[in-house]
Amino acid sequence: DYLLGNPTDKEAKESAKILKQAMPRQIEFEELDFNLGERWIQTDIYSKFASHLFDTEVRVYYSEKTDDFSIACEKKNIIITEKHAV
Repeated sequence: DYLLGNPTDKEAKESAKILKQAMPRQIEFEELDFNLGERWIQTDIYSKFASHLFDTEVRVYYSEKTDDFSIACEKKNIIITEKHAV
């Protein structure tokens, strides 16, 4: 930190003060809105979620060309076919 090594630099202190005032507030986790199909969430996270949810290995793929997600599942089970009716 520059100011720790240069505590008498008035201009740097003023600049730091102005920058801190201009910083936006931190967004709380509860304020975030996550939806399946968000393009910024990596497909491996979707794959882990679906594998956990369906209790079997699931791979999720995304195609930028078609803007589509696709899913490959090793084997269907009762959780998939009955509980979630997928």
